[in-house]
Amino acid sequence: MYRALALASVSLLASATSAMAEEQAASNETISTDEIIVTARRREERLLDVPKALNVVSPEQLSRNNITRFEDVQQIVPGLNLQNSNNGMVQNTTLRGVAFDVNSGVNATVEFYLNDAGIQQNYIYQSMYDLGQIEVLRGPQGTLRGRASPSGSITVSTKLPDLDDFGGFVNGSLGSKFYGKNAQGAVNIPVVEGVFALRFAGSIDDNKLDGVRSAYPDIFPDGPYRRSWSERVSARFQPTDTLEFNVVYQHLLSHQLSYMQTQSTCLFDPTVSCDDPGNGTSYVGLVSATDRLSTVNGIRRIRQTMDIINGRADWHVLGQKLSYVGQYAVAHLRPATPQDFGGYYTSSAASGLTYDGVTASRNEYQTHEVRLSSEQRIAKIFDYVVGYFRLDTPTDNAITNAPQIIPAATFPYVQPILPLLGIDAATDCTLFAPFYSCSSGSKTLQHGNRTESAWFGNLTAHPLDKLEISGGARYLIDKNFSYFPSSAMLPVDDRRDSAWIWTGSASYHFTPDFMAYVNAGSSFRQGTQSIGPIAAALVSGSTVPDDVYNKFVSIKPETSQSYEGGIKVQFWNRRAGFNLNYYHQNFQNFLYSVPISVWFVLDNGLVRTTSGFLANVPVKVDGLEADGYVRVSPEFTADFSLSYAHGRIKNGVVPCNEGLPSTPTAAQIQASGGNIVTCRTSGPSSFLPPFTITASGTYTHDFSSTVTGYLRAQGTFNSHSLYNDQSPFDYQNSYAILNAFVGVRSPDSSWDVSLFVKNLTNTKTILSTYGGNVPATTTLPSLAGGASYSSAYSYTSITMPRQIGVTLRYAFGSR
Repeated sequence: MYRALALASVSLLASATSAMAEEQAASNETISTDEIIVTARRREERLLDVPKALNVVSPEQLSRNNITRFEDVQQIVPGLNLQNSNNGMVQNTTLRGVAFDVNSGVNATVEFYLNDAGIQQNYIYQSMYDLGQIEVLRGPQGTLRGRASPSGSITVSTKLPDLDDFGGFVNGSLGSKFYGKNAQGAVNIPVVEGVFALRFAGSIDDNKLDGVRSAYPDIFPDGPYRRSWSERVSARFQPTDTLEFNVVYQHLLSHQLSYMQTQSTCLFDPTVSCDDPGNGTSYVGLVSATDRLSTVNGIRRIRQTMDIINGRADWHVLGQKLSYVGQYAVAHLRPATPQDFGGYYTSSAASGLTYDGVTASRNEYQTHEVRLSSEQRIAKIFDYVVGYFRLDTPTDNAITNAPQIIPAATFPYVQPILPLLGIDAATDCTLFAPFYSCSSGSKTLQHGNRTESAWFGNLTAHPLDKLEISGGARYLIDKNFSYFPSSAMLPVDDRRDSAWIWTGSASYHFTPDFMAYVNAGSSFRQGTQSIGPIAAALVSGSTVPDDVYNKFVSIKPETSQSYEGGIKVQFWNRRAGFNLNYYHQNFQNFLYSVPISVWFVLDNGLVRTTSGFLANVPVKVDGLEADGYVRVSPEFTADFSLSYAHGRIKNGVVPCNEGLPSTPTAAQIQASGGNIVTCRTSGPSSFLPPFTITASGTYTHDFSSTVTGYLRAQGTFNSHSLYNDQSPFDYQNSYAILNAFVGVRSPDSSWDVSLFVKNLTNTKTILSTYGGNVPATTTLPSLAGGASYSSAYSYTSITMPRQIGVTLRYAFGSR
């Protein structure tokens, strides 16, 4: 594979060099193109001049591809995986061959920035309207902006007010039943021309999520949906040529209803019968992934509000720039999650007992950054950036009227610890044989705060006109404090870590349009404490034994080093170009989230199984990335991007269930030499397809001086991938998605009418099986660990079906 990629790279380079030579002798005729300007290094510069891999998504690209959900950006950025789960609370963003599980409680592998200020990914996923530019920076980050991240960062900018011109736009999309409808718009008002301006923007979205409905329509007749309303106001104030202030406020309210998709286990596991298991669980017959049904007895509901205040001030003085960037964001979430995953209850009365658990969560995220940077080179050679960064993320989680389902047989053993959770057995517990349903009052269960302070600096030297050398460092102090005021049995997680990270690069411009570069960098992520195993011990009145706690609950920090080399070329009078890079990244103590539920023994000898275990494992990633474009004529353009990432865990020790029966005893587990079974694994470090490619082509034709027609096709290919190497059936076949657009617009794009078809071929590929859960087994949550029942169904997910719709857009003035 690597030999073929290397030969392809040499061929591309030879072709580029030859084309550049021919260009010198060619005529001066050219097709003018705008240079792509980025702010990856905290200053405006050409994309071609940045010595690192990055992808740029413009507002025009978002509009052309009818992208109204942030997760759909992955359609045009290969190797980027954006998952917005249909429970409305979990977003997973992964890049460059390593996985990230937001439920693990560790820092993300990819950090997000809104208008240059750090922010959590869940806020960005809800802000998809009136955007400026999206930049996807690949590889370790942190010496120039925000937080350290090993895989990359994504910067999103909203459109700033125009100080001079009045303008705006309206945009509406209406699609088939799996698409829904979306409307957004903005208006720009220069209140004092050249000095002060306001921009008002808003969005209304009503979509059908993944289209999964309940298999019990008599109990749950409503279909899935997500309805959101968001407004944003931006203010820009420039009293002098040297001073500028920008402030943005955004509010969001959304309601969501969804179901957990399942399919019959026998369709992929030949050892399981397709017949009714006959153990009391609900059986609705054979269910395939293409049926888009849920056999879970319950609905997932969520109501969330988000508020963001973002501000920036810049002072240009004596050839330098002093900047402050700050952000305050707060989110309130109230989800209701079903508990009867196996469909044990079938009556509507009992279903109310098993799914109406409500959690209330309040999350804040505030950042402050002050930095000084050069706008004029020092001694005509040096550029610099120095600064200080501060992060605070206080979080409170509470549970309100959440029923605990306790088997009657184990209720006497659980009853003594109920008061620790605020439950009075006499008044709060009701027998619904063979279970007790115990409901607690509103009670705070967890409080935490993660803070980070960091000092950073970066120096870039230009000893020669064509040569650039750059280096930077950051010293960070990361603190994490979490405790459970409702229980003295859960330990306080109070840790402090500090680390140095660094980056360095060198680049050389052979011509203004041909640059080669190398770079290197390190990264750091703080360790954490896994709550799942601790909670499983709590409900049993026990603790996690040391050999389990020290290895797979209290997790060490992660470090990594990355090395990258690449070229960036434009040729044929800048009508064509491509970028190519290769990278290697080595992780020590990678924060690996174990994808299965694992059996282990508690201090009092009880046996429990739970998900949420973590492990420190060594990981190595090698990859290649490329993108290119060609403007064949004023009417026809084409572009492509590809990503190949080979990430592997190298002989890591992880908890597993190898050699155990379906329900093991303590002696069977301890026969392995401890209170948990461990395995050596060298499996994939990510569930991402190792190879992805995107390509698009656009043809335009002027019908008249006022009407231009266009036809556009955009496709994405994803290779085969293994989602979970500890579950042999959990894999994804290779597949391709093709989208098509046809429409008419004005030559200046002031109006546009288009028809779109997403997933033109109606590709149906299963994306995951089991979802990281034990096959064919579901558990009713309870204080005693629950009772397991063999269900005929397992979790799954599948590609979205074909969607057809129309989009209308009208813009005026400054837009």
